[in-house]
Amino acid sequence: MKITHIIVSLENHGAQNFLLNLICADKENEHNVICLSEKLDLINKYKCKNIKINIINLNSFILFVPNIIKLITVLNKSKNNIIQSWLYHSDF
Repeated sequence: MKITHIIVSLENHGAQNFLLNLICADKENEHNVICLSEKLDLINKYKCKNIKINIINLNSFILFVPNIIKLITVLNKSKNNIIQSWLYHSDF
């Protein structure tokens, strides 16, 4: 199965660390991460686990609409079985 996780940031906090541990423990599925900001404290830990990360910054008011289109495009191209969001900001 192909699972894409949408998360607000990759800062060094509980949900972000839990997501990393969850992905590392699951050897049966392919995991991708979409980060909705440029807060990327943990990006090196994700990259060294060969987890594909897409950064789509929705914090910029000027680029909000183009980045929403980019988010939809990334989701459509990835052919996911499951899309799972983390934290209530990414649930929209």
